[in-house]
Amino acid sequence: MASSETGLGVFNELSAEVALAELTTCLHGSQWAQTVLQGRPYPSVDALAERAMTAARQLSEQALADALAAHPRIGERPTGSGAAALFSRTEQAGVTGDDGTAAALRQANIDYEERFGRVFLIAEAGRRLANDDAAEGAEVREQLGEIAVLRLRQVLGEP
Repeated sequence: MASSETGLGVFNELSAEVALAELTTCLHGSQWAQTVLQGRPYPSVDALAERAMTAARQLSEQALADALAAHPRIGERPTGSGAAALFSRTEQAGVTGDDGTAAALRQANIDYEERFGRVFLIAEAGRRLANDDAAEGAEVREQLGEIAVLRLRQVLGEP
């Protein structure tokens, strides 16, 4: 959707192909995008956000791995030029610091990846290395869903 064409009504009317492309800028992977797409037309942005969160919570292990593979590590500069890369650059703009901070972020990413075997993802501050695998799987799905909903609202031109 071009930035001049925003809103839920426009999203509800997009072709499936274009809507899928828009959705995958919010969360990489077809399982989530297909689930969200199947809920159209949405009566409200809140209904769309609820469906997006539910779909994120239900991601299979493979779909979760695919989605996380598209996210840069915290503190790393996102690559690419598409909408998803722009979202990541904007989201990570506040992650700054000196060389010591950068080194600490790299080490924290390494510690997390060694513990859980996936990229660390967070929509808000928190400590999670004490989680067991099942609890962390649920938490990362929740965080991924929150990020996707924030991005969806931006795509729709909503606050």
